[in-house]
Amino acid sequence: MANSLWVDRKSTVHGAGLHALIIGVSDYQFLPAPGQFPDPKHVTLGLTKVRIPSTGAFRVARWIRDAYWHPTTEIKTIRMLLSPSASEITPTVTPSESEDDLMRAALAETIPTVPRADTANVEQALLDWQADCKGHPDDIAVLYVSGHGIQWGSKDDAIVLLEDFAKTQLFLNQAIDVGRTMKGMSGDDMPQVQLYFVDACQIQPDEHAKFEDAGSPLRLRSEFGGADLRSAPIYFGACPQTAAKGRSGQGTYFAQGLVTCLGANALQGPDSHSTLPVATTHWHATVSRLLEALQDSVTAIAAIDKEKQEVVLGGRTRPAVFCASQTPPQVTVVLDVAPDEAAKASFAEVWDWSGATQLTPRTPCWKRPTTVAKLAAGIYQLKVSASAPYKPESPIRVEARPPTWTQKITVP
Repeated sequence: MANSLWVDRKSTVHGAGLHALIIGVSDYQFLPAPGQFPDPKHVTLGLTKVRIPSTGAFRVARWIRDAYWHPTTEIKTIRMLLSPSASEITPTVTPSESEDDLMRAALAETIPTVPRADTANVEQALLDWQADCKGHPDDIAVLYVSGHGIQWGSKDDAIVLLEDFAKTQLFLNQAIDVGRTMKGMSGDDMPQVQLYFVDACQIQPDEHAKFEDAGSPLRLRSEFGGADLRSAPIYFGACPQTAAKGRSGQGTYFAQGLVTCLGANALQGPDSHSTLPVATTHWHATVSRLLEALQDSVTAIAAIDKEKQEVVLGGRTRPAVFCASQTPPQVTVVLDVAPDEAAKASFAEVWDWSGATQLTPRTPCWKRPTTVAKLAAGIYQLKVSASAPYKPESPIRVEARPPTWTQKITVP
């Protein structure tokens, strides 16, 4: 079985570390392409090959490798298994420097270095990931799985199908149960902060009732019987009975939203009253704040395609910090002056919180709304001036929090 280690820093990181396991499946061996008839020898549950999940998983893995930061926790290992579709690694007919083609090129370059996401490889990667984590309660563990997902029992199921799904009559043997994997990662000697991401559909197949025994998905086993005090939330990329969606060349909305919000609107400012040490000193993303920010990001990204997608939470949620930022995140300051006649005569500028130092040049407000500045999160003054006869109220207190601070004013 192939080695899933994509990043290995165990020999150089001596303190607390992060262990991530990333799995993305698009190219299913035994599923038909869209529009084709399924092979009657295999149980396909009406599913077809897909074109997006591996891109989303790769996007998340790159963010963890390149952008993850925590003042006391460094990246120790990233394991990755990918089964991309041809379209995810093939440039467009006219290759360009577009974000889509750059993503395809990066994914194509990576594929030879990581194993396929089939059952044997994923099972070994799970065991290796568990072994890396064992004995390190101060570490952080992350599991991200993207592909076809199904509900087979309760609504809390988190079953994602692997590349060789439907290879045998017991077709669920070629799947992973993320919920039971989370339970298998319990123990006082395991990371006490763990995050699980299920970037997959949550639909129960019509054929569900036909099968008395469909097999048993991969999971991890734990013999721990003590008090389970982990923070181990499961973030589902789709709510029950809905599909996970995305955009070709970009990945799932869930993956795009996760990467976007972790670098911006999931971050909260230092809180002197927090019981979490990192939260008192740094901009940080807690596991609870992540759900709200993730939903906002996914909603905004899906809306571009006139789609909707809901994120839901499962698992065990206790106070914990996932990541932090060395500097305050950037905030876009937006002003909308009404009516149009007043907007054409108005100007805005940002000053420091005391009003002593001007930070941005004088910006005309004729465009509604107007982006006045992009600044580090913080407290500022927004001073608005206008030609006679208009008299805008000024200054305006700006409490800039990511991603955007927006103010609408009506000038008499």
